[in-house]
Amino acid sequence: GGTTTQFLSSGSQIWLEAQGGTTTATYTYGNALIRKDGETPMFDGLGSERTVTNSSQTVTGTITFEGFGATIATTGSSSNPYKFAATSGYRDDGDAVLVHVGARYYDAQVGRFITRDTELNQHPYLYCEHDPVNSVDPTGHLPAWLEKAIDKVVGFVENGPGGTAGVYLRGISIFGPFYVIGIIAVHKYKRHWKYTNPPGSIGRENGGTRKGQNGMVEKWSDPENHDGEGR
Repeated sequence: GGTTTQFLSSGSQIWLEAQGGTTTATYTYGNALIRKDGETPMFDGLGSERTVTNSSQTVTGTITFEGFGATIATTGSSSNPYKFAATSGYRDDGDAVLVHVGARYYDAQVGRFITRDTELNQHPYLYCEHDPVNSVDPTGHLPAWLEKAIDKVVGFVENGPGGTAGVYLRGISIFGPFYVIGIIAVHKYKRHWKYTNPPGSIGRENGGTRKGQNGMVEKWSDPENHDGEGR
């Protein structure tokens, strides 16, 4: 049979692993992962592990990734499962060569998630809008920068600045789209009115005349029986 590993976690952070009642790994966190057992990883700008040192501060391993997270070079070794985008909680899944990323598993070899996004307004398998060197996706749903932007907008609409200014700004953010739709509808109606009711037209039923730009009297018809007086 297989081996069962139990995890002690807080939120998305795993603090301890155990097998059969025996602790097999412990993790220490600050703003992000600091240490796994006696190993201290050092991260690049994306949060990927690049170098590992032991308790004596001796380098015991290095690793290099390509843009989408596939490993292209290593030296030494590391038992830390958090490597590519480690500070965002990406965790290697061992022999499956997959990375656990929030709600889904990610295949760095092809740069895609292996299951479709459960949020149906998103691309089913796309990873970080195809921009992996500038983005991470801790939830498995949205790039981190986009998720933060949405949270700020929602927070502004719900809590916005206080006082009269806050009321006006929240009103604009909520009703603004309806105002724009109304303006578009009125614009289209005016165009239709001008087409079916030319300026200077005469008659109120199915036709009339108007004086054109060249001074000639032109005939026109109104098949929809609009008011022929114009505006």
